[in-house]
Amino acid sequence: MNNVSQNTRKLIFNSQEEQELSVQEREWLSGLDEDIFYAKDLSPRTVAQNISKARSQCLKQLIQAALRERLMGDGVMLCPTEKGDDIVVPLWRANILLVIRGTRRASLGRYPEFRYIEVLGENINLPRRLTNPIEFLTFLARELGPSADAENNASFSRDIENTILNDTLCITFRQAWNVKIHQQATAQGYDSLVAWLWNGRITQNTELYLEQWATTGHPYHPCSKTKLGLTSAEVVNYSPEFQGQASVRLAAIRKEWLHVEMLPGLLDVDSWFEQHFSQWFSVWQDRLRAQDLDPQDFSPLPVHPWQAEYKLPELFKSLLNSGILTLLNGPELCCKSTMSFRTLVPEGEINLAHIKLPISVRLTSVYRTVSPRSAQMGPRISNLLKNILENEKKFSGTLDIVPEVLGMHYAGEGVKDDDAKHLSAIFRENPMLYIEKDEIAIPVAALLTHSPISNKPLFLEMMSATKVEGLNAARHYFRQYVETLLNGLLVLYLRYGIALEAHQQNTFAIFSHDARIRRVLVRDFGGIRIHQPTLERVGYRLKLHPDKLTVIGDQEKVREKLLHAVFQCHIGEMVLMLGQEFSVPDHLFWQEVANIVEQIFGAMRSSLSPTTWHREYTAIVQQKWSVKAFMRMRLTNTQDDIYRPLENPLASAIV
Repeated sequence: MNNVSQNTRKLIFNSQEEQELSVQEREWLSGLDEDIFYAKDLSPRTVAQNISKARSQCLKQLIQAALRERLMGDGVMLCPTEKGDDIVVPLWRANILLVIRGTRRASLGRYPEFRYIEVLGENINLPRRLTNPIEFLTFLARELGPSADAENNASFSRDIENTILNDTLCITFRQAWNVKIHQQATAQGYDSLVAWLWNGRITQNTELYLEQWATTGHPYHPCSKTKLGLTSAEVVNYSPEFQGQASVRLAAIRKEWLHVEMLPGLLDVDSWFEQHFSQWFSVWQDRLRAQDLDPQDFSPLPVHPWQAEYKLPELFKSLLNSGILTLLNGPELCCKSTMSFRTLVPEGEINLAHIKLPISVRLTSVYRTVSPRSAQMGPRISNLLKNILENEKKFSGTLDIVPEVLGMHYAGEGVKDDDAKHLSAIFRENPMLYIEKDEIAIPVAALLTHSPISNKPLFLEMMSATKVEGLNAARHYFRQYVETLLNGLLVLYLRYGIALEAHQQNTFAIFSHDARIRRVLVRDFGGIRIHQPTLERVGYRLKLHPDKLTVIGDQEKVREKLLHAVFQCHIGEMVLMLGQEFSVPDHLFWQEVANIVEQIFGAMRSSLSPTTWHREYTAIVQQKWSVKAFMRMRLTNTQDDIYRPLENPLASAIV
């Protein structure tokens, strides 16, 4: 080991932080003593300084989830004090009290900030602070009693430990990245991140730059940085929050073993590849011929490099041995990672299609494969939505989509979907095709992220660009945004029974050159829900995959998707951000939302049956909502959605 490495380790393990580091954390930090980490400003010493911050963030997410999902029972008490509200949580089986000091209750069951947590109990002489997320999980498991599964608890703890380590890397990288952004932008005379990116022309693809920069984690999920199965080097290499990239390989599969789904009117797969990825496809053909294989017998199939190295040889050994599948030594296409990790943006021409690939790694709490259902339904749903948008004139220009043009997956007699989901791909059009020269596309997650230049969320930077400041201006600007959002998404749901999963990751806000919202652009239809009876009543039908998770007959489940993705994760997080920035109750901004919802329902009263109108108005405006219980899902080790009752902020906001 070189002298620099030895000195680095000495600085870590002789520091004051040594007492707080676990054995696992020390070993992990030692493993960061490699060039790949130093190249990303991730020296072991710098990373070590952020472990406590990552622990704190993780603990807050766990507490938030436990409170929202009522995992700690109904005995939670809110106690006002001079320094903010305290939350007292009796954990009877653990024989302790948790006291969450200095918080504030926001809408949607949120307690966005608190100063610290104290543990009090008869076996503890003095109150002590709780800082370890794993200790909190131990308390929680004890409180849940017989309903808590020991194996699931242990697995959940491993997820949390992995999240903390990965988030430590992310925090450290972002600190260095934000410093560079601030230095470069201010040196060029810019006072906002948006102005620097747009006018400074520092990158050809502003949308992708913002998408990677805004990958800070899920707003609700406590395992938002879990990437079990990847080494720390692979996390840094492939993840968007580290400006990650991947060299996608182009495998070959015999045509008869591949199911292909394309938008109507497109050419066959080979012709499509030749038209859109001509050089990649040409080299692929040459590599096959070099192995005495006829390209006419095969179809190209993109593969994530991690999947090609670690999973395909294990899962598809018989296919490789029989020649049905060939993992060529290239050709490779260099791609950048998007916020979803497995969706990649090819480098080179600005308008190349994006590629969604399976990677059999547990990201958050789910293995991120691409199901045959998604591969087949993506182009079919895209065609349906294109037709609806054309018929509706894009809902007065407020809504557009990024179509999924081509889906493919391993298929054949006896092939199961559980196997095919590891060998599949979806090609999605590039969002830049839908952006005019005088427009800027901002991922919604970026609008909620604080700029390193102005220290304000990008949404407020955009508002400031209109030369208007203050609370009233913010309410007006927010109202325009929500009108644009709901005049497309809510009307689409009410009229066609379609709930797009338009949360922060899947949605772009399209602004004009004068920072006015024009429309929203939605991508990724893997989580879409469609109410089949409503769709068929208005004259549309879809050819369905046997796994009918997408098109269903349960109106409530479709509505839950709309309320979760659009009203909670999208609008709700904006309300939370604005309430914090202006130090006002969330209620002020929910009033704006409620008034818009009322207007939309009023305008649609004549076009819906009285039964439908009353049912949807009651469920969306008056009755309790439900919250997607990510922590309950993880504790029970299920991928099926679990929902819990949640206060409806519109019910008290109608004026």
